[in-house]
Amino acid sequence: MSATTKLSISLPADLAAEARSLARSERGGNLSGLIAELLDREVRRQRSLEAVAEWEAEHGALTAEELHAARRRWLA
Repeated sequence: MSATTKLSISLPADLAAEARSLARSERGGNLSGLIAELLDREVRRQRSLEAVAEWEAEHGALTAEELHAARRRWLA
């Protein structure tokens, strides 16, 4: 397991309540684990978008057919 860093964040009250509820139902009450998972997912999403943009800069925009094929592979 990697080292952790304690952070303090502020959220709107309604969002904090939703986050706690989701953590209880999905992560056994582990709010930090839930937030870490969601942030990791967003980081990976951003990196994927950057990789696609880099590829398109070199090879041109993906066609609709290529996007469809990628979605099929992704969802398989």
